[in-house]
Amino acid sequence: MQANEVFQLFTGIGATRIEPLNHSGLPKLFYVESTKGNFVLQENKLSEYTEIETLSSQMIRISRLLKAVYLETGSDYPQFVFNPNNAYFINDKNQLGWHLSECISGSLLNAKVANSQLAFELGKALGKFHKLGAASGAENYCTQPANFEKLSKAIEKLQKKTTSEANPFIEYANSKLPLIQAFEDSIRLGEIPARFSHNNIALHHFRLNSKANELVLTGLCAANKSSCLFDFGNLSIAIQGFSGGLNSFFDLQKFEQMLGGYFSETLAFLSIDETSNLGASTEFALVKELINAVNNEFYSETKSNTINEKNGAKLSNELYALCSDFDKKREEIEDLIEKLTLAHLRKQVLNLKSLL
Repeated sequence: MQANEVFQLFTGIGATRIEPLNHSGLPKLFYVESTKGNFVLQENKLSEYTEIETLSSQMIRISRLLKAVYLETGSDYPQFVFNPNNAYFINDKNQLGWHLSECISGSLLNAKVANSQLAFELGKALGKFHKLGAASGAENYCTQPANFEKLSKAIEKLQKKTTSEANPFIEYANSKLPLIQAFEDSIRLGEIPARFSHNNIALHHFRLNSKANELVLTGLCAANKSSCLFDFGNLSIAIQGFSGGLNSFFDLQKFEQMLGGYFSETLAFLSIDETSNLGASTEFALVKELINAVNNEFYSETKSNTINEKNGAKLSNELYALCSDFDKKREEIEDLIEKLTLAHLRKQVLNLKSLL
């Protein structure tokens, strides 16, 4: 397909210029300028689209983000590739691409997104990505980490065939669940300035990187679930497990913005009948209320830390100590797993390691 054919195909969305990006490379890419935005199309996917307006709406929603990103990084134009398999790629002139979900890693977010508004737009793009994946029935568009119950059962199954050493670990984790519950309740009551409510308060969802003084929250879920963002003042926040197991530390302010954009997209995707994963309808209403408040706050780029700071700081310190202690226990169980080398248990050992 030649550039003029692409131009004819996209005159319906106001295309004003088409430029081949890689004359000899495959797949062939076309840079499209239009009155509705600028983007890049991949030639071998064009025949798969039957409704140009549908394609253009999906492409153009991200064009503002890409244009700003590439202006900041020195590129002459933004490049964006979309294909029907729910894969977004941002490309540079050398055709080096990043999967969109990888663009929220700490390094790329900090390097490519220089302000909060861009982070918000990136969150919206990721939300769109997850919505498309869910709508198409894709099974692996967003991996949900296992919950605490599954982890406990795996440990129990393992220990029955090998050793009872894992039992203290399970007892320890269970003993700390009330503290995590109290922490969650304080968030819901507004005693801690948190942005979102986590679905699963399982202990293994909390980690601590003591060297960097960062709290790591794991177990973030797919587009049809709520997530959590904490603001502890001097204790910065790290998120692990977002969109299929990323393990990255985020700039707190930018990540707040990104989650705001993400949920501005994904909440519109939910219906009342689809809230079972969120728990009771009252919880869903609370989450939606929080999201709306966050979106308003993000646009004004102001943040309030005046809500019961004393009690919030106290609970923060308790959770900090808890996570630090729990990390030591996690190391103990990992050491135990390394010792289980019997061939018939190998698969179970690998599965258990993946849960940790």
